[in-house]
Amino acid sequence: MKKIIILLLMFIISIPFVISVDSENSGNLSFGVVSDVTTSTVSSPTVSSGGGAATSSVTSDFSVSPDIITLDYFSPTSNNISFLIKNNGNTGIPISIEILGIKEFYYSFNNSFSLTPSSSRNLSISFSPVKGTSNGVYVGKIIVKSGEKYKTIYLIINFRESSLLDINVKVLPEYKSVYSGDDIISSILLHNYGTDSGLIHADLNFSVIDFDRNVLVEYSKEGIDLGKELFFTRDFNIPKHSGNGRYILVGTLSYGNSSVFSYDYFDVVKKPVIEIVYDYSVLLIIITLMLAIGIYEFVSYRNHSRLLSKLK
Repeated sequence: MKKIIILLLMFIISIPFVISVDSENSGNLSFGVVSDVTTSTVSSPTVSSGGGAATSSVTSDFSVSPDIITLDYFSPTSNNISFLIKNNGNTGIPISIEILGIKEFYYSFNNSFSLTPSSSRNLSISFSPVKGTSNGVYVGKIIVKSGEKYKTIYLIINFRESSLLDINVKVLPEYKSVYSGDDIISSILLHNYGTDSGLIHADLNFSVIDFDRNVLVEYSKEGIDLGKELFFTRDFNIPKHSGNGRYILVGTLSYGNSSVFSYDYFDVVKKPVIEIVYDYSVLLIIITLMLAIGIYEFVSYRNHSRLLSKLK
């Protein structure tokens, strides 16, 4: 009897399990028994021309690169940016381009054209500031459309004039992609090129904005004593109500009537939800085996008792 129980337990332990991941539902996991899987291949129908030759299906798709453009604007003259649009399909497509959010600058470019199959075009856009535009970080989007499809290129312009102050803000690489409610850590490097000795008392301010120019959070302004150079790191908490998307950390260093700016961008991504879904078929198999063992034990005991009664 013990051998039978051991064999049954070995059978239960040897039942293989499978973990399935649902990629469309943030990585849901499913545990179950592996069964034989038969994979069938469905061939796509081909369309024949009058001569009987098969023709391939029409595909319409395009790509843009890069997906973010930064422009450090140091002069009052025009500055150019460029990006590549590629037709990845096998048919010609119309392209239209729109710039959103950059109202402080003039720009001119060819905003509509066509691309032949598998061709590409490098587009250049010239920017020049509107009179009265002050120093600062300006953000916007370049929307590239073809029919119902569109791609977004994020645009950041740091418009600045020559200054004896400088600031450099960099989000550390391991914090370029975070969840809402998490902290990011940034390195901050400050320069003072106008003082050979002694300190100046400058103001330092940080904020996080999105590419629609909404201020997600503005951190309290602080005073700082600055000699020639100062380097430090700083933690910034990203609010829990932050939506998924790309954001910009902007640092501002001010002294008197002079202000300089620096920035870096990061992404807030959706936190994966791991859900374990149990397959109760394994539990049913175990219960069935336990019932079978119990019935076997009961029948064996009853037969043994009857045999003893007859012997008496």
